[in-house]
Amino acid sequence: MKIFTEKFEYDVTNIRKISIDNKMAPLSIANSEDGKLSVELEIALPDNFSNASLDSFISYAVENSKFKLDLENLAAITGGAFQLTQSQVRVLIPQGLELKVDTDNLPLRLLGLTNKISADNENAAIILDSCVGDLKLENENGPIKLTNCKGNLTIDQENGPILAEEVSGDMLRVSSENGAIKMRLAQFTDLSVKNENGLIYYESMPMDFGLMRFKNENGKIALVLPEEMGYAIEAESKLGRVRSSLKAEQQRMGRKHLFTNGDQSVKIEVKTQNSSIRLGSDPSINLGAFKSKLDDLREAIKNATSIEDNEKVQQILNKTVESLNTIKDKVTETKINEAIQNSINSLKDTIAGVNWIETKDKVLSTIEKIGTDINSNLRKFFEKVRQTDGEGDAQSGFGRHFEDLGDQLQNLWNKRPNWFSSGGDVDDELPRDVSEQSRRKILQMLENGKITADEAERLLRAIGKE
Repeated sequence: MKIFTEKFEYDVTNIRKISIDNKMAPLSIANSEDGKLSVELEIALPDNFSNASLDSFISYAVENSKFKLDLENLAAITGGAFQLTQSQVRVLIPQGLELKVDTDNLPLRLLGLTNKISADNENAAIILDSCVGDLKLENENGPIKLTNCKGNLTIDQENGPILAEEVSGDMLRVSSENGAIKMRLAQFTDLSVKNENGLIYYESMPMDFGLMRFKNENGKIALVLPEEMGYAIEAESKLGRVRSSLKAEQQRMGRKHLFTNGDQSVKIEVKTQNSSIRLGSDPSINLGAFKSKLDDLREAIKNATSIEDNEKVQQILNKTVESLNTIKDKVTETKINEAIQNSINSLKDTIAGVNWIETKDKVLSTIEKIGTDINSNLRKFFEKVRQTDGEGDAQSGFGRHFEDLGDQLQNLWNKRPNWFSSGGDVDDELPRDVSEQSRRKILQMLENGKITADEAERLLRAIGKE
């Protein structure tokens, strides 16, 4: 067995859309710096392929301003001798172009893209990190994970968990059949999240207005909201309980539970058929809002070149300080409260005391340090609060395990284990979030003739059942 490495470059001038059909190896896609499309291959092949060129396994076509790239199925060509655990493909594309990528039985990773993206997989993981642009994701059997992504988001999932953290945009549409949906530090003004069999956990960032809809058939719904957000919640569970630790006015009309807070500018509908609903608040959510505003402040400083830009920076600074004061007011520990106040003063002085337009690098470095200090102090405080609060709030039972799940998924990508070749065994190394009800549903579909025996076997393997 030998590792072959090759790189190919393509001119995509005047191209609007790039389409990638991958049957070759685990694939990662990022933005290129030179405006070209490049393909970097690290492929493990048998020794008898020593004189072969990998370009014979790559084909492309250009038509109507569309570039289509096909990465052939080496595993089939080599009679199964192709080693997926030692192989990978990396594609770099120009930012701004529309991207459509399809892959079967192979993990897909999208990193730091600024593109409109449509990604479709069948039996392996889809992982996105730091992507900006409208996203449409589809998967049959495998997890989906997003971190620090911005843009309208549509997810259509059949069997597997959906994990998301620090995601935002105008619109969110999530539909899942079998698997947990867990979203932290999310901010969408128009969202719909639907599941059939599995938990829905959603942690919202502060919003001034919006419409949020959650619907589940056979799974719990846990919703965590900022304490200061104005909302009107209508929650209903036909065969389960509705539990709340919200500091909100409450009413009950039959099976419907109504909760109102502040100006009620965010409308929320929560419905589940056969399980419970848990509603709670978490002051530490405001950390996400502060981080977002601090990012805006850094970006404004980075791009500033005039007095008018300086005024914009001052406006963002005021909003950042306002957000930070809201959090500080909840900190009852004197030393931490004083440390945060000192950081606020330092933040103001950093911008007011120097000609920061001419010393951007120094100012940005100082702001970075201030932000790190603030986050460190606040996390210490909120961790102490969680340890003393017990299990009263909605986030205590579900949200704490989110980071562990995300870390496990990341470790799976880094290891690139043998299940990349079959796809159906992905969940053998993931927490089994899909309930026994999923297995019964698949067997019922088989009995009713809606799926074949082979399809039923594949679905059962996908949810970790033998």
